[in-house]
Amino acid sequence: LVGGALGLIKNQPVGLTFSSNVGVSVVANELQLGEANATGASTSAGTGWFFGDAFINKDLAGEMYFETLNFYNPTPDDITVTIELLFSTSDIESFTVNVDAGGFAEVLLHDHPSILNRDTQLNFFSISASADVPFVTSLVHYDLFLDGGWGNSGSSIGLLNPISTII
Repeated sequence: LVGGALGLIKNQPVGLTFSSNVGVSVVANELQLGEANATGASTSAGTGWFFGDAFINKDLAGEMYFETLNFYNPTPDDITVTIELLFSTSDIESFTVNVDAGGFAEVLLHDHPSILNRDTQLNFFSISASADVPFVTSLVHYDLFLDGGWGNSGSSIGLLNPISTII
């Protein structure tokens, strides 16, 4: 399955959900910026997630360095996710992202004021994401200076809930 077959256009954010009465195995890959990454499908949601490794050179953000947070809300209600960027300088930047019921959202950290308005050029940070109800998140990182990219589902903080028990 490719984006063109679904009528998607270049750089259009998209999230997919599906259900089945039999077991399935899913992995998704993404090709962009001359690189690729892949992440296994998430089957559980939690109220807290942590990513230990993020980096953006502010002066080259969106040109050579890209960090994208993706969210899925499996609940029947709109939610607000609180994001904390925990910088190696001990600074913390917080902001929120709204995710519609059963919907998806993304945050382009390489375009976000929490990065672009910092005094430091080299920004090493971790990410904490939390909400009052379970959600799913992932982080995609591209570093074109080092010619690489990766995707990560993060580490859960607290208990996980099978998505099948939420939707």
